[in-house]
Amino acid sequence: MEDYQAPCYPLTEASEILGMSLTELKYHIETGDIQAVLYTKPRRMLLFGNMGFNQWIGCATCEYRGHLKVKQHHISTLLDNEPVTLGQDSGRLLDASGIRYLSNHYPYCGELPLLPIKEWKSFPKEEILQRALKVSATPLPIEKEPAMKSLADTVKAATSTIGNPEITSAFSGILSYSGPNYVLDLNENSVFSPDDLRIPTSEVNQFLAKQKSKAQEKRLIESVKASSPRSSGKRENQLHTLMERILIKFPKASTKEVWKIIEQEVESDDPVFDTDRILRQVDADCIEWCSRYGAECSMSWSAFGTRLSKIRKKLDSFNKD
Repeated sequence: MEDYQAPCYPLTEASEILGMSLTELKYHIETGDIQAVLYTKPRRMLLFGNMGFNQWIGCATCEYRGHLKVKQHHISTLLDNEPVTLGQDSGRLLDASGIRYLSNHYPYCGELPLLPIKEWKSFPKEEILQRALKVSATPLPIEKEPAMKSLADTVKAATSTIGNPEITSAFSGILSYSGPNYVLDLNENSVFSPDDLRIPTSEVNQFLAKQKSKAQEKRLIESVKASSPRSSGKRENQLHTLMERILIKFPKASTKEVWKIIEQEVESDDPVFDTDRILRQVDADCIEWCSRYGAECSMSWSAFGTRLSKIRKKLDSFNKD
């Protein structure tokens, strides 16, 4: 997520600001046009580096109230009005102001490895807040005694009280428990509901800016078409039209950059701008192309620069209008 900016809005508020229905907003979230985040009330979090499945390197813990960036499939589940449990997954903290009680001390009684935490490497104290927003974060797993260990301890106490060797022998399998003394429950503290979905201000602004740009581009294309030689009954120069398309999409592109785009169009199996498939060959000095009328044509580098300048001025005049 680029240039994250708060505040973050619930979906209903965001849809009103964007001037669209809730269904439309959900569609744009699903397609990636708008990125949603999760909001959490004060919740203890674990910060860690990820070495792979069941291989976390713990770094710090904190209490966090704020927004969390998570993977898209979790967002999709919430959009379907289903709760999400992050479990062994994670996200990134987004609000430095929401971090409290930041600590780099190992928070558990169980010895490492305490899966999925394989190691613990504390942040340097002077870097702890800065790094907190860059590493993986997940709701702090809850340390528990394994059910089998609890059962073994209960049976051991009972058989010790009874003092009957035959009963003790009958429960030897349970009494021989040799597993870990502690395990981590990754699910209990990590449930999020559909009401936790939020849209950052930065996503709202970026989406509105893109929509405005598309609208301006559409008006410019319509203006260019209205003034084109074809609309006035004159024969159209298709290479000039191709150059116009590129400048409409990339108005700040230099002459070299436009030439480079045309080179890429020749090499592409699915060109974006050469929709009429007029291009034949482009080298450092010349563009060779064939018009729809079957005429073999060419344009030199110097002529290209002059023509591009004229097209740029024409497009600028449309923008001013």
